[in-house]
Amino acid sequence: MSAEPSLPRLEVRFEDFEALQAEVRANLGQGRVFVAGPTQIVERQRCELVLHHPETGDTLVLEAEAVYVKAEEPGAGVGLELAEFDSRTTRRLDEFLEAKQDSKPADLYARVRHFTAPEQLRSAREGDFSERTVLEQIYGKAVWELLLRNPRVTLPEITRIARNPKVPKPLVELICGNAGWLSNGTLRRSLLKNPQLGGAPLDKVLRAMPKGELAALIRQPSYPQPVRQAIKKLLGR
Repeated sequence: MSAEPSLPRLEVRFEDFEALQAEVRANLGQGRVFVAGPTQIVERQRCELVLHHPETGDTLVLEAEAVYVKAEEPGAGVGLELAEFDSRTTRRLDEFLEAKQDSKPADLYARVRHFTAPEQLRSAREGDFSERTVLEQIYGKAVWELLLRNPRVTLPEITRIARNPKVPKPLVELICGNAGWLSNGTLRRSLLKNPQLGGAPLDKVLRAMPKGELAALIRQPSYPQPVRQAIKKLLGR
């Protein structure tokens, strides 16, 4: 009996972490991606999409299907839809995005732990992803607002802050006031489980969600009763 032929592979490498984060936010987090370059793949062909983390060297392999192909330049490439795009796939993407925190050297913790107040401010504004992650883990609420106002802050960082039940309501309002952040489903679900969310910010989160997702949340007891009641009111139930 002959072995089943392996799927063709499409490799995607990112210039830096910010490029990876932006691609997850705009495309991969929605179950799609465009891989630039000439290809032999044809429409409706299954393939393996291999993502390379720009900082850890880790790879993530996802099965996908070609839904658009342009074989020749200019603009050659293939548009893919991820196969079986569900909560498990979303979780794998989130874990892949956050993988850098597993590679932080011990001396980084030691260095950040002894930061003075001005050094904490500098790190929140100018530090790289690893340094900011350690900074938030050590100093918590003292640096949350600084991190959220950093234009380089990433969705994993925002989500970690958003899910913390100790985050002050003004910072919840700050997060909910950013429509780009609210377009991410993982962030929205983290906010909805935070007891600090209510009033106008809760309404913003719910109105950023597709109706099908809202209807599904009503039946999930892991979300607070006030959240489920607000969803019912919004849906007219």
